[in-house]
Amino acid sequence: MSTEKAKRLLKKYLNDQSSPQEELVIAQWYKKLLDSGTTDFNPAELEKVKARMENRLMQSIKKNRIQFKRRRLFQYFGAAAAALFLGVLSYTYYIIEVAYHPLEKSELVALMPSPQHVLIRFSNGKIVNPDTIVEGKFFPIEKGLEMQKTKSGKIQFIAQANYSGRQVSSTIQTSGATHFGVVLSDGTEVYVNANSRFTFPAAFGKDDRVVALKGEAYFEVFKTAQHSRFYVKTKDQTIKVLGTKFNVSAIGASPITKTTLVEGSVSVTPKDKAFKEVIIKPNQQLVLKGDGTQVLKVDAPAVMSWKDGYFVFNGKNTLEVLGQIGSWYNLEVENEHNGNLVEYIGKIPTEVSLGELLNILNYTGIQAQVLKNKNGKLKLIIL
Repeated sequence: MSTEKAKRLLKKYLNDQSSPQEELVIAQWYKKLLDSGTTDFNPAELEKVKARMENRLMQSIKKNRIQFKRRRLFQYFGAAAAALFLGVLSYTYYIIEVAYHPLEKSELVALMPSPQHVLIRFSNGKIVNPDTIVEGKFFPIEKGLEMQKTKSGKIQFIAQANYSGRQVSSTIQTSGATHFGVVLSDGTEVYVNANSRFTFPAAFGKDDRVVALKGEAYFEVFKTAQHSRFYVKTKDQTIKVLGTKFNVSAIGASPITKTTLVEGSVSVTPKDKAFKEVIIKPNQQLVLKGDGTQVLKVDAPAVMSWKDGYFVFNGKNTLEVLGQIGSWYNLEVENEHNGNLVEYIGKIPTEVSLGELLNILNYTGIQAQVLKNKNGKLKLIIL
């Protein structure tokens, strides 16, 4: 920005005549000026800008109910404080322009996780709502191929001995706040997490058993005499197992895929040929991302706690768990935090209201706020 334009905008800014857009430009200019350490402006004039920004920052914090830990924010107003002001100003402008607003306490308390209906879609054109299947009664897919609901509420696929029809593909799609359990025709049990897509044959043949996953699921693979290997395919890798218990997290938007082993042994072959096959053991987690693979020692049961109804923080995974919270409550998560997030150790039930959730997060030191726009879309902002 030219010196002439800067002086013109500064004059408007100091006289409280600038628009939100112009204030944003001034904040960006001021931070850049402090970062460079050189200026042609009169020090007294810059002192006025500093005082004005300090005052505007406190107004923005109060107006938008932004909560910060108590600290002496303005012991000195240098580049770090200017960056904080720029962040809050950008946040305030964002709220004004996109018409988001903080939810009232009463609204937050009323927002509970809302499980949605799951539909099972078959390649033969049939679509089934599992809620319509009566426990213990057989529901036909086609001749010799049926489903039934178990006492635990899982849907079990059953192929009669005389079934020789064409292979029918099945797809289960879950939404927010929804888990779904299924027992495949070979006896393998799969528990599908929220916002996930699981595709599998309604009946396995005598060849290898191959399924596909986008999202997260827990597997207990049943070892049978007539079947050999079991494969789980995601967008970035293929997992080969015989009989084992493991969890796969392959969230669509995430560049990271995690495979965690509870029992048995699995081998993971990345889709990228530059990476070699990796074999992991119980309580190990294979992390696959763009720059390679890494095997970590983990508490496997804690990783699987989502299926028992908990968000589990282990002191190192705050951002990851916040992403799980966003998926569960159908929130878009935005991290506006300028420093390292508080790392919390503990667990939070998945069935609490958004109000209770925010209270718990704020108590642990993770400052967060939920915003809503006129269309009802929700955002979780980490401050």
